[in-house]
Parts: sequence; structure tokens; C-alpha cells
Amino acid sequence: MELTEGMVARIWGQGLVAGRLHTTTGQRLRVIHPGRANTDTGPDFKEAWLAVAGRRLRGDVEVHLRSSQWRSHGHHKDRTYNGVVLQVVWQDDIRGPTQLQDGGQAPVLALEPYLGGSVDEIWRRAAAQRRAPCGAGRGEGLGARLDQLGRKRFLAKARRFKAGLSHTRPDQVLYEGIMEALGYAKNQGPFLGLAQRLPLDRLEAASQGLGHQEAVLVVEALLLGGAGLLPSQRRTGPQGDDPFVARLEGLWRARGGDAVVEEGAWCLLRVRPENLPSRRLAAAARLLARYRGQGLLAGISQWVGEAVAKASPRALEEALRVEDQGYWANHYDFGLPARPRSPGLLGRGRAAEIAVNVILPFFWAFSGPASGIMSLYEGYPKLGDNHITRYMMARLGADGSAMGSAQRQQGLIQLYKAFCRRGGCSRCPLVRPS
Repeated sequence: MELTEGMVARIWGQGLVAGRLHTTTGQRLRVIHPGRANTDTGPDFKEAWLAVAGRRLRGDVEVHLRSSQWRSHGHHKDRTYNGVVLQVVWQDDIRGPTQLQDGGQAPVLALEPYLGGSVDEIWRRAAAQRRAPCGAGRGEGLGARLDQLGRKRFLAKARRFKAGLSHTRPDQVLYEGIMEALGYAKNQGPFLGLAQRLPLDRLEAASQGLGHQEAVLVVEALLLGGAGLLPSQRRTGPQGDDPFVARLEGLWRARGGDAVVEEGAWCLLRVRPENLPSRRLAAAARLLARYRGQGLLAGISQWVGEAVAKASPRALEEALRVEDQGYWANHYDFGLPARPRSPGLLGRGRAAEIAVNVILPFFWAFSGPASGIMSLYEGYPKLGDNHITRYMMARLGADGSAMGSAQRQQGLIQLYKAFCRRGGCSRCPLVRPS
């Protein structure tokens, strides 16, 4: 049997190498959590927790057969790998730390000295020792405990909004929350930065007195231009002479200025076409224009009030959904044609995520505990699974019967972030409920 990189990754991910570990430069290494296998672009494991020479490190782990493959694969020139805190290899053939693109370094762990025998023998031992689910998910009361964790996560989000409300206009806090959520995991930072540097009151002032379609175009031009994502702002240059694109460019030149977010800040690699930043900004423009008459805060508040009165949490999704329109009905990005039957500029799934993670905790912080918001949250149906909820379901060995609500999914995320990824098994609330 020939050893593969996938086999090395499995050995690392299952924690099959234990004991007194040392990096290739002799530093003591303790693995608190090996990280979560990454199915997307970038390092092989995300959110690992390690202690190297007594210093806690949290970040990514990259796996190779040989340490020299770091450079041969071009990772030393790729900023995507700047979060790597450990390179795990089978053999160290360069005798030195891993060089990151930003000038930093990461230690190297070679596994071969810790696993004697032939490859066949090593793989048989790996199969025999394959880690079973942790077992916490098989106890009674799993759903109730996840409800508690989901409530804790909700209240933490509400406290964050409450802190923002103490020094920032409520409509701006809500706008920033929605924008950050539109960035998904990969582009949350740039979306939030854009919202802070291009505030809601500026967008509202720019669209004041205009018809709806003209207001959409103006806000869209300001958002895309501020993001540095108009065709003329990109290194690839303009994309043809489409009248819609020319109109946006003209509005940006007339009303805008310099981009407030650099093009290089955006993550565009292996982002689903529906989630590309330009498309999500087009959705934001239409959402903001929809509520420009009464204001974003008042408009969403009205929907929340009706949802509470009717005990209908999913009604909030209609407040946020944006259908494909005009140019974006057949484009994912400038010059990038879209497939038919797109889920929309802001479809039901993303609208539900924003409702649970932004709208409900924001209005709980804004309106108070007696507002009926918590009941909406507790009654919100299950959302789509993501990489963390899938990972946690497998880790717990639990089936989907206990995951029938968004609150319990949020509980899984809270459990992962507060305990599992930190190696906090001894404090796990599923085993030792508080």
C-alpha cells in the first residue's frame, strides 16, 4: 500500500498520534483539538487548537507527505494559508519552519517518527483505532440541552447588538448586521467594513427624491463602487459595453469617489456563484431601496411586529427576500452568465439565516425581552445544514430527529465553538449540564 496525503490527514484528524510530540525544531507540541476537516479551498483543517512550547495557538493546519510540498504547491505565495499554525507531514525533508506569505512562520510536525512499521500496518492500526462518536449525543435530554445552548448563543448575539446600540444609531447597527451576514463566512469582514465606511444615512441621502428603479441603481453603484467591484476598478478591466454596467459606472463617477474596500480584500476563490460579493451587494441595494420611504429600521420592525402577532417566524423571510431582477437575472457577476432558475439575489435560505442570526437578536436587544422575539426564535424551523452542524452531528453520533429547530442548530454551533474546538470535553455541558 502506498501512503497518501489523505491517509496522513486521517491519521491527524482522528488524533491517532498522541503522547509527547515535538515539532521538527524540538518544541513541545500538545494537540488540544486537531481542527475540523475543510471541504473548501485553503488549508486542510480549520480552527485547530494547539500548544507549542507552552504557547496556545489557534488556526489552520495543512497536511503534506513531505514538508517541501509547501513550497512546491505554492502555499508560500498564497495569503489564504497565512492562518496556518502547523504543517503536518509524514517526512520532514527541508529541516526548518514553514514560511508564510506574510513573512510569518509555522512549525512542522513529522508523523513518521511516532508511527513505526509498514504502511499496511499503520493503516490497519488506524482503522482499528478509528475514533467513534464522542457519545455525548446519545444521552437523554439532548434536545433540551441544545435548546439551552441555542438560547445562550442567541443572547450573546443580542448583547453584541446591545453594545452597538449604546453608541451607534439603531438603523446603522441593523444595516451593519445584515451586511455582515450577506458576506457569509468568507467575506463577512469586507462586508462589515463596507457598511461602516459607507453608512446607511449616506445611501439614504443619495437616493432621496428618486423613483424606485433610479434609487436602486444609485445605491447599487455606491455599494459596488465602494467595494471596488465595478468592472473598471478590477485588474481584469471593463467587461464589454453593457448599458446597465455603463450606467452603474457613470453613477459611481458622478456620485462616488475612491473605493473604501480594496479588491484584494474580497475572497472570490471557490465561492459559490450565487454568493459572489457583487451579487450580494446587488441584493443589498434592492433591499435598502425597498425600505427607503419608511426607513430600514421601521420597515423591518413592521414585519417583526406582524410575525410576533401571528406567531409566524418564517414571515420574516419575506421581509428580506430579493428576487432576480434585470441584469442579475442572468449574471452571477459582471460578465459571468448565470444558469437558469437561480434561487434569487437573496433567496429563502439566506433570508432565514439572516432572520435567525441578525433580525431576531437585534430586535430582542432593541425592543427588550417582553417583545415576543424569543418565542419567534424558539419556534423557528430548522435551517439548512452547514459545515459546523454536519461536523457536530457526526461527532455526536446523533441522528436528525433531535435537530428540528434553528435553536438546536444554533446550540450545536455554540457547543462546537465554546467546547469542541477548544478541547473542552471535560467541561462539555452535554455530559456535565450546568
